Formats: sequence, C-alpha cells, structure tokens
Amino acid sequence: MSFKETILPSFLIADLYKNVLIEDVEKKRAEVVEPSVVEESSINFLGNNNKNVVIMVSDDTAVHIADEKLHLLTNLLTACKLGLADVAIVNVSNKNIVYKQIKQQFLPKNLLLMGVDAKLFQLPMIFPEYRIQHYDNCQMLIATDLTNLLGDSNEVKVEKSKLWVCLKQMFSI
Repeated sequence: MSFKETILPSFLIADLYKNVLIEDVEKKRAEVVEPSVVEESSINFLGNNNKNVVIMVSDDTAVHIADEKLHLLTNLLTACKLGLADVAIVNVSNKNIVYKQIKQQFLPKNLLLMGVDAKLFQLPMIFPEYRIQHYDNCQMLIATDLTNLLGDSNEVKVEKSKLWVCLKQMFSI
C-alpha cells in the first residue's frame, strides 16, 4: 500500500490539523496587545495597565493628555523601566472620579497624582507632595502638574529632581 492510497479517518485528520485549518480569530485578537485607549467601567484611560500603575492627570486641552506632556511622561516611564502598556493614564479634568472607583477598576499598586487635587479625588488621607504614602496595598505619590515639569529653568529642574527621587524609591531603581 502506497502513501497515496492511505485513507485516514476524518477525526484523525481534524485532530492533526486543528490549529492549521481552523483559525481562532478571537484568540488572535486577544494575543495582539498594544497600548491603546480603553474604556472599562466608565473610566477612560490611555495604556493597558499591565503593571497596575495609575497616573492621574488633569488636562483640559486633551482627551487623555497633551502631546508634550505625554512625551515628558513617556521619558519618565522609560527611566523607570516602564512603558505605556504598563500604566493607565487617567485624565480627571471635568470628571468626578474618586479613589474608590480607581481602586475598583485598576487595582493600583502604584498611584501617581500629577497636579490632581487629593481632596477632590477623595483620598482617605491627605499627605504632602513628593512623599510616598502606603495605603491599601498601594504606594501613592502626589506631585506637581506635568506642565510645571516642562522646560529647562532652575525651578523645573528642582521639581524634576524631587519627582525623580520619589520615582526611584517607588519603583526600586
């Protein structure tokens, strides 16, 4: 009997070629991971939140964050060995978003408030800028607005250095 004359039962053929003949489109879509704009539980954010790092910003000029601020933030994240896929950037401008919603949706391990009023955000405690606070299995940091970190003046350099000291501690760099 030659190979050409061999007849295999259909269940065996289906078993041999199950991954080749039938492509699982939904599985392929799930495998594609890109930093993107995602909407879950009514809070829009930029990124994928892969490492449960939430960055709260207040920017009236953009849906998520203005380009120059995003560029600065991306550079900071790169220095911290993070990328956009690792974080969730939430713009709270003109929105009533509170800590409980963020905790429920994102399960943050690290939470940065960049120019966001902690009182309006309803944090369970108030603490000073550039001081890491541990609460509810989360490291929190309140920092100045990203607008105050743009440029090369001495004031900007001082603000950047204060932030960098805290980020190094927060992310064990």
